[in-house]
Amino acid sequence: AQIYTRGNARDYDAWEKEEGLTGWGYRDVLPYFKRAENNQRFANDFHGDQGPLGVSNPISPLPICEAYFRAGQEMGIPFNPDFN
Repeated sequence: AQIYTRGNARDYDAWEKEEGLTGWGYRDVLPYFKRAENNQRFANDFHGDQGPLGVSNPISPLPICEAYFRAGQEMGIPFNPDFN
């Protein structure tokens, strides 16, 4: 099993601003993420659907993951299916 996650946008922006890494802000790297993705879950300005890296929902979700999501919701944390 694998999970596809990009990392937090604020981290990329911090690398650019605080470390002087020009071109590493989130808006700068987003086109590369989109170009790499063949996302079957979302079609919007933040995801691509023509790239070589397949991204989809689990075919067989694990009960422990579902329990984790429910626990968060029970604590008042809204479920967000797009953690990227």
